[in-house]
Amino acid sequence: MRARCLLVAGSESHFMSRIMELATYLASIGCNVEVLESPVSFFHYLKKAIRETARDQPFFLAYVGHGNEFGWEDGVCYLRLAWNLRKVPGDLIVLNDTCYASSLVPYLERMRKPSNTSFLSNWDADEETFGGNAIQDALHYWPERLTVEDVVADHYYSPESGEEYEVPIQLRWGARLDHHFFPA
Repeated sequence: MRARCLLVAGSESHFMSRIMELATYLASIGCNVEVLESPVSFFHYLKKAIRETARDQPFFLAYVGHGNEFGWEDGVCYLRLAWNLRKVPGDLIVLNDTCYASSLVPYLERMRKPSNTSFLSNWDADEETFGGNAIQDALHYWPERLTVEDVVADHYYSPESGEEYEVPIQLRWGARLDHHFFPA
């Protein structure tokens, strides 16, 4: 069964364009995709999506937008997010594409089993980002049926520093569940 996907874009237009790229790919492989234009009213939609997810259906949550050590913009805190995600009945994949993204991991560790949970991000708990790079990486390797272990670091250009740098998408915690997003 293909994944149920809840994709959330932060407040700036470039965040929505990244989410729409991901939504287009996921829909093309048969996933059930819902896109939120803002984290406002997020928990209402999250609870509804989790209730409608079948026991054997993977659940994918992706966010690109502003964030801090405690959560996403507009007040979505990681503790409450993880508390709600504990109710996902089967495999859970979270792609958190925001500054301080891995700050979510300690909360997931308390609420979910690593055997059926996968957390993906380019960004550690103390790193800031432009946003959208983790989604860009996923869109690069999933259509090619590549796993996290197969990915070679991509090169990005930082407009602030004027320098190029490498950022691989990294599995920060949990199981390797990329196969849910490979084409048939």
